[in-house]
Amino acid sequence: GAEAGFGPVRDPQFGYVVLGRALEHWHQVSHRNHAGRDPLTLGDADRHWLEQLPRGQRQRLQKALQDPPRQPGDVKRRDALETAVEQAGEAFLAWRSGSL
Repeated sequence: GAEAGFGPVRDPQFGYVVLGRALEHWHQVSHRNHAGRDPLTLGDADRHWLEQLPRGQRQRLQKALQDPPRQPGDVKRRDALETAVEQAGEAFLAWRSGSL
């Protein structure tokens, strides 16, 4: 029942860093042998997977990351963030499938 918080984060790139690392981590774990015990090695942070997103989707992602939901009942912002992250995930997978 504890909640931790931090911020506000002022760097507009922070959301992209967290999102990119989360997607890379998810990808590595989801494609890993379930019995593997070797350390997980994440890829470089300078990959340009966001170029897979059309400009309009990149703009919506930027807006959603800059203006995230601040209250549990903020359904409009939460939905916008979820949609933007889902589209970013699809772009990441498209980029990742081309780089394997």
